[in-house]
Amino acid sequence: MRHTSRSFKLRCSQLALCLTLAGGVFAVGNVGSSAGASTACSAVGTNGMCPVVAHITPNYSPVTGGFPITITGSNFEPGAIVVIGQGTRTGHGALPLVNLIVVSSTEIIGNTAGGALPGVWGLWVINPDGGVSGGSTFSLFAYDPLPVVQGLMPRSGPVAGGTAVTIKGTGFETGAIVEVAQGNGLGGAVPMNNVVVVSPSEITGVTGASAKAGTFGIFVLNPDGGVSTVSVASSFTYS
Repeated sequence: MRHTSRSFKLRCSQLALCLTLAGGVFAVGNVGSSAGASTACSAVGTNGMCPVVAHITPNYSPVTGGFPITITGSNFEPGAIVVIGQGTRTGHGALPLVNLIVVSSTEIIGNTAGGALPGVWGLWVINPDGGVSGGSTFSLFAYDPLPVVQGLMPRSGPVAGGTAVTIKGTGFETGAIVEVAQGNGLGGAVPMNNVVVVSPSEITGVTGASAKAGTFGIFVLNPDGGVSTVSVASSFTYS
């Protein structure tokens, strides 16, 4: 949650809180001990080794998926799969990465799947020989909710632009951009200028010039790839 992702990273400096936020997906014992800080292996493979996740870059994605991530670690085998839990460890709704490639024994790349639940979850590497990585703060992954526009003030302005607009809603991330569609989704959209993400629930900006007259949807595009949907609440009239 890039705006929320920052708080995700802060939260995950405290392991006990991270594991609570992950819905208890990591079956660790005493989270205050070094033994509880990382469960290196959930299941050892037939070759006697277990895959280990050391880093995920980036460690977030919009719930709509399609976001490329890189996993580094050790003991990754050709044919391995990667799943992101949705509250119950490696099964029962866990989402597999798509377009997955095991680059080497230390690197896997793939794209996140869509249809996810927002929240902080565990990521597991499952080798063909039955080895399954364990849980640690390094293998936590955040699925971010999409930005939602709930209201605009004002809701209209001249086609010459220059109208200062305040956007209210949820899930706005630092670095988000705002565009006003011109009748074809984001095609030909007019970007807002001087955009400031005041908070996860407020954005300010100034409408761009050279727009067509009419009522169009305002879109918020987060850095993590999440895009808001059009609704009556997000409609802006260029006159």
